[in-house]
Amino acid sequence: MRRDGPGAPHETTLQKTFIAARQACGLKKDASIHTLRHSHATHLLEAGVTLRTIQAVLGHKSMQTTSIYMHVTQPATERLQETVDELMKVMTEL
Repeated sequence: MRRDGPGAPHETTLQKTFIAARQACGLKKDASIHTLRHSHATHLLEAGVTLRTIQAVLGHKSMQTTSIYMHVTQPATERLQETVDELMKVMTEL
């Protein structure tokens, strides 16, 4: 799934383009292409995509590298509790 090789844009080109876009939008927060990649993987995990699938999408050789994202996501039990609390709130308003 990785797009490297002769047809892929060079990382420096992507980074320069991203920096220019970030500046044009007036974003002050320091961010990079890697920040986007990390955010995307975190959102995939939070959406229920398996670590194995995320590993394939990111092109990681080691599951240990991909498992880093588990530490930065909101634990499933917290999300579940928030969902139950919200449902209970809606039910009491009926």
